[in-house]
This record gives sequence, structure tokens and C-alpha cells, in this order.
Amino acid sequence: MRNALTRMNFSHVNERHLACQVKQLPQNILTCLPGTDGSRRLELCEPLAKNMYEIILHPLKHHDHSPLPPQNHFDYTPINQLTIAPKHQATGSPLNLTLYHIRSQQFPNMHYYFLITPEQTVAAHAHFNVLDQSECLACAYGTESVIVLNAIESRMQGDYSLGTILIQAIFEQSQILGCEGRICLYSARKSGRFYFKLGFMPLQQTIFDQLFLENQQDIDGDLMFLSPSAIDAWAERARQRPLLGPRKKPGS
Repeated sequence: MRNALTRMNFSHVNERHLACQVKQLPQNILTCLPGTDGSRRLELCEPLAKNMYEIILHPLKHHDHSPLPPQNHFDYTPINQLTIAPKHQATGSPLNLTLYHIRSQQFPNMHYYFLITPEQTVAAHAHFNVLDQSECLACAYGTESVIVLNAIESRMQGDYSLGTILIQAIFEQSQILGCEGRICLYSARKSGRFYFKLGFMPLQQTIFDQLFLENQQDIDGDLMFLSPSAIDAWAERARQRPLLGPRKKPGS
């Protein structure tokens, strides 16, 4: 039977549920050590650079009609070295990865995060950019700046929770950029449940009903955003085990 929640207290229930889901996410980072090298240019001769550049090119082809920037227009920085716990402790082994942050002067608001294996292959990646404001999310964030998550992919989805790590890195980056956890995305390919577990709220109330009240699994979330309670929960998680180091104000 459908849960008989009234609309008067439904918003409060939404907030509390989303915050609880973030708090229940497993702490899968076993170790986190600072990266040893500074920023470098992507060089054509490096296998790692080739692997990352192939992924970077895809969204840029659809960005506008400007010529695509050459490979050496991107800087990549190793943020830290991570050891990640497997989803299944009995059968899996810890995984060593390096978190990279990639920027381009030609696209200053575009950011990329990559999780790279010791064999220099891409384990997971995310692409996001900064908007001064989003008219679609005015009801949620007003006229404040917003992080737009354009793509996130894990190539080890069944074995490790790498998407959770990338979301935390993006959350911490949003704090550095002055967005303070305001993150939105468009959920497609039946990924609504995945983002819902990470604290993202569907903008459409009917989709929330399907995810929360009806517990539907394979569903598109449409436009989704981190709610205030989920932002607080992610902030607490980042304080407990930060990925990006000490906080800096934008421009400092």
C-alpha cells in the first residue's frame, strides 16, 4: 500500500531520507596519500595521456563549434594516491588508484577527474563544469553558482564503488570553487536509483515517489540535485576523510 504521507511533511521526510542515505555510504577509502608530482601538460607520447585525452575529446566535440584543443593544452595534476576497499571483502582485493584533476585554459569552467590504475589505465572518470546560475534549478538553488555533472563512468562498477569517490571529489571541488555543494545532473540510462542513493533529489515529485515510496529500481531520475540535508551530510563525510586537502577560497 502506498505510504500515506501528507504533502505538508513530505519535504521534511525527503530531506531526512536523503541525508541518511549519504551517511550510510560505506567508507571505502583505506588510505589516501598526497600526490608526489605537480601539474604537467598532457604529452602525446605518454600512454596515460592518450587514454585520458580520448575520453576528454568526447564532450568537447559537442561543446560548441570551436576547434578542438590539442592534447598539450591540458594540464593534469595527480591529487592523491588511494587504496580502495572492494565491495565484496571475501572475494575482492584492495585497489591502488591515483586521482587526477585535469583542466584546460581554453575551457576554464570545465573540469575532469580520473581514477587511474598502476597500469596507467582509466578505472573511472567524471566530467563537470561550473555555471554562474541555473534557471532550471532556481527553485532549489536560486541564483547561486552550480556544478553541473555531465558524465560519470566507472569501469569497475561491480567490484569497487568508484562513483562514490568521484562524487566526493566533485563535492569538495564545489566547495573550493564557491558552489558549496550545489551539484546537479541529468539522470538517464536508468541511473536514477544510483544517484538517489548518493543523496540526489529528483526535481519532479512523481519521480521521487517512484524512487522512495514505490522503491523502483530501473528508472530515469531526470534532473536531479543535492538537497541541503544531503549537502550537509557530504560535507561531514568530506571532513572525516578529505580527498582534496585543506580548503582554499576561490582565487587564493
